Amino acid sequence: MPKASTLFCNFGGSGLPERVEFPSNTRTLHLVCSSRTSRQIDPGFFADIPSLHTLNVKISAVDSTFQLTENELTPLSRLEKLHISGSRLVALPSNTFASCPILCENALDRLDFTPECPSKLIIADFSGNRLKKLDAQSLAFLPSIRQLSLARGLLSSISSEAFAPLALLQQLDLEGNRLEELPALPENLVHVSLANNEFRQIPDSMAGLAKLVSLNVSRNFIEEDDTLELGTGELETVDLSYNRFHHLPAKLLNKSLGNIVNLDLSANRIGDLGTERFQKFARLQTLSLDDNQLQELRDGAFSGLVSLSELSLRNNTINAVENSAFADLSVADLDLAQNQLTEAPLALGNLRRLSRVDLSQNKISRLFMTVFNRSPSLHTVDLSHNDLHIVPGYVFSDCPRLARLDLSVNKISQIEKDALRKVPVLHFLDLSQNRLGSLGGLEEAVGLKTFNFSMNHLEILQWDQLPASLEHFYADANRITLLGAAIGSRIRSATFRENHIEQLAADQIPVTIERIDFTSNKIRSIAKDTFLGKTAVRVLNLEKNLLESIAFEAIERKEPLQTLQLHLKNNPLSCSCDMDWAKNKDEKSVEIVGKEETFCRHPIQKNRVSLSDIQSNDLLCEYEKVCEPGCICCQFGSCDCRSVCPKGCQCFRDASFSTNVVRCHGNPGNKTLSPRDLPVRATHIELSGLDLPTLRAHSFLGRQKLVHLKINGSRIREIQPLAFNTLPNLEVLDLSDNELERMTGDELQKSPNIRELYIHGNRLSDIDDSLIKKVPKIEKLSLHNNHLEDVSSALDAASALSSISLSSNPFRCDCGTRFMAQQWISDHREKVPDYARVLCVENVTRAFRENDTTTLSGHTPNLGDDLVQMSMDDFVREMNRTLCVPLDNGLFGAEPSSSMLVICLLVAVILLLLVCLCWAIVRRAQCSMDQRRYKAPSSLNCSSTTGSSPLPIPLIPNPDAFVSYAKKDEKWVEETCRELEQADYHLCLLHRDGPAYNSKVHTIQDELIAQMECSNALVLFLTRHFLENEWQTLQIKTSHQLYSKNRAKKIIAVIGDDVDTNRLDDVLGGMLRQHERLPRSDPMFWQRLRALLPSRQAYCRSSNTSSQVYSDLYGPVPSEMV
Repeated sequence: MPKASTLFCNFGGSGLPERVEFPSNTRTLHLVCSSRTSRQIDPGFFADIPSLHTLNVKISAVDSTFQLTENELTPLSRLEKLHISGSRLVALPSNTFASCPILCENALDRLDFTPECPSKLIIADFSGNRLKKLDAQSLAFLPSIRQLSLARGLLSSISSEAFAPLALLQQLDLEGNRLEELPALPENLVHVSLANNEFRQIPDSMAGLAKLVSLNVSRNFIEEDDTLELGTGELETVDLSYNRFHHLPAKLLNKSLGNIVNLDLSANRIGDLGTERFQKFARLQTLSLDDNQLQELRDGAFSGLVSLSELSLRNNTINAVENSAFADLSVADLDLAQNQLTEAPLALGNLRRLSRVDLSQNKISRLFMTVFNRSPSLHTVDLSHNDLHIVPGYVFSDCPRLARLDLSVNKISQIEKDALRKVPVLHFLDLSQNRLGSLGGLEEAVGLKTFNFSMNHLEILQWDQLPASLEHFYADANRITLLGAAIGSRIRSATFRENHIEQLAADQIPVTIERIDFTSNKIRSIAKDTFLGKTAVRVLNLEKNLLESIAFEAIERKEPLQTLQLHLKNNPLSCSCDMDWAKNKDEKSVEIVGKEETFCRHPIQKNRVSLSDIQSNDLLCEYEKVCEPGCICCQFGSCDCRSVCPKGCQCFRDASFSTNVVRCHGNPGNKTLSPRDLPVRATHIELSGLDLPTLRAHSFLGRQKLVHLKINGSRIREIQPLAFNTLPNLEVLDLSDNELERMTGDELQKSPNIRELYIHGNRLSDIDDSLIKKVPKIEKLSLHNNHLEDVSSALDAASALSSISLSSNPFRCDCGTRFMAQQWISDHREKVPDYARVLCVENVTRAFRENDTTTLSGHTPNLGDDLVQMSMDDFVREMNRTLCVPLDNGLFGAEPSSSMLVICLLVAVILLLLVCLCWAIVRRAQCSMDQRRYKAPSSLNCSSTTGSSPLPIPLIPNPDAFVSYAKKDEKWVEETCRELEQADYHLCLLHRDGPAYNSKVHTIQDELIAQMECSNALVLFLTRHFLENEWQTLQIKTSHQLYSKNRAKKIIAVIGDDVDTNRLDDVLGGMLRQHERLPRSDPMFWQRLRALLPSRQAYCRSSNTSSQVYSDLYGPVPSEMV
């Protein structure tokens, strides 16, 4: 067992084993398993790890509860943190030797620690349980507690003495209960949370908390209380949101007015702020008044808030802001969204330090020039969802730091020329969902990087009207029909979804393009060499267009930098030979995304076929006249490598000319078509509805490539010998639904490879033995709907025959072996797919007239006046029971005089058998008595138990990817990875699944390196936190360098928005240049990430044998089991 300070043990659904040999130096242990019944940890389970500091237990007992007693925890004398969650724990162990018990999300309904419990418990978390009340002794076992959480429970009653023993308590969390009253609290409390309860006023017990720093009473039913005043003067954070206050509770906070830093009064009923009510809030930095009933902001409303940096007034009914309402404020972040403003307030000009202002979802229709350019620090302006019709000149000019401007969802039809003058760092502009018909007014936006122009009225895109610095352009849902010349454009990504573009040419696409989306347009054609010079393009989306075919020359790139991901779903694609490149295994420069969901229509069968299932010989182009590559006789009148499609026929060929299909169906233009007119190189010939009474000898001579020949419904009565002479590759011959009366086999000279022969629907009365001999490889023979009365004995020689259809033939059936049909068909019914429909038919009139009767001749006709018809299966079943049994009175059809002799013989035989049986029983009894004299030898099996020794545990499969990231980014990394894990990816996360390490100790652990080597890919979330913390450690940097040297491994770097890739150190920069980079803000992030991840691989091999793994996990095998 390797040495480890942190150990993760997941036993799955097998439950906890009786014994596990843990490393003695284990400091942190995580136990996870699930069990369908009640489980209990066995005594001595933790005997090997007396130095354990942290124990994390999660045992999901599905049908019952989890039990933990004091015996299991006795060896853990140094335990500091005990975390039991999601285990339905119903009772606490009496001697939990942990200074920080976390018992959240269980099923506790009482706290029953004994008084003997040590008094060093400092932090306790009992949240998410079923506690309904606390009596005077419920918390007596926690005299030294500092932090206590009883949140998200069912508490409705607390004894007046419940908190008396907790003199040292500093933090109390009672959020999410059902409390209406609160008893006396310890005077040393610093942080109190009473949120989401049922209080109707601030509890009186709060008045005596002189050291209180943080108070949260949000989501209650508290109204004004002018009588209570908090006794603390140190209050810094107050959350009074989601209550029923009508005014600022100045009386309540009187002693702390000058000390409060954060105040939340959102979702109350405040309708007026008055003037100078915040005069004493000198240290207040964040103030939230969202979701109140404010209608106007008067001068002096925020007077005195000299330290205020963040002010939120979202979702009120503010319709007026006086000019000096924000005078003398230092607000950097102002939120006035979802109000009733009709113009941008001039009062904004007084906020010299304003960095971000949100005026979205108002009714603003006018903008003044002196509103925004008086704030030199302004970085972000949001004016979306308003009623703007025009962006006047100079309105945003002289904003030297303005970087983001959102004007989406307005009614803007014009942007004046100088509207964006002198905004050198504006890199994001959103004008989507407006009424703009041109790109005018953007000339001065010299630093623009990202521009959203979706859902406007643009009809023709002129690339030269866009700023030269632009990299990302969005023009979805416009009216664009034509793209202009993209000369000089540096666009890297562009989307034109839901427009009216009909064609694409090379000069319409910027040479720097990397990603371009034409989804839901009307594109029918893409010119040759359109993407030839676009070496950087890696994503081309052409879904939901009108493309019927796309030639490789249209998307071919010269010296491509990476594989092009091509999206073609929901196009009316034809399975054309132009699409042959899609099945070319040697073509690696283009990858069709979603082949399984991309369909083309077969040109002959007219069915839709997935590109993942279609074969190359199904990708066909129609032709009238074509010469094969390398043909040297095309200019001559008679040339075998020149194929000319006969008049009235359809001809198709594939890209390699290995498949050549000719289809001729009867119509007035080709009723008398001669087989000699068909192309010599045809591989598939289908003729139907013609008038070909006779197929003459050598009709298909010289067609060496013919594989499939079908001549249906063409009134063929005679086929002369050698008609199908010398067709060495012919495999399928279909002559069904004609008027043939005989086939002798002479028609098929030198055509030995026929595997399928269809001659049903003719007038054949017998099958010549020589016909079967001429097709030795026959596998499928169709003979139904002919005039056959019997089968040929030559069928037994067809060893490869697997299917033969024989229904709708008038087979004659009789007792005995006169006819072969009934016996042969019954013996080979597994080869006859229509066996249930094979019939025995007898013409009674003809039988008696010709004196040729059968057993069915004496039956009454059941089909017309002459025919007796019976299922052959019924005939065979009844033949030996009724149809062919003589009507005599003796036994087995013999005379009665002979029956007595047979009976006497049978009786004698039975008596003799009974005598033999009795003798055998007596003899066996004597042998058994003799054997009892001897003692049976003892068993060689010393086992006293049944069953078998346990099998070794299964090897752990290697992860699909190892995820490296900063600890501070763990929340959003886990959310990202959760999407991948739900898609059945195996991920190993650095801080969740990897070994623990100390950033201050410069050591290198082999566990992390081994864990990364077992992974098929490394996903690196590159953020500012990662560069400043994890990357500075020797452990992380060394292990990642070693991993990058393995060229067989893949590294996917997810680049955060706060990282400048040009400023990375040499080591990390070198890694990124050799591997994949994926911006986190990429619109196609998920599709690209899944495409870059490798497919699932085999298990990671371990040097330990299965026996060694078993020994490591379960210990030595007891000698009693050997």
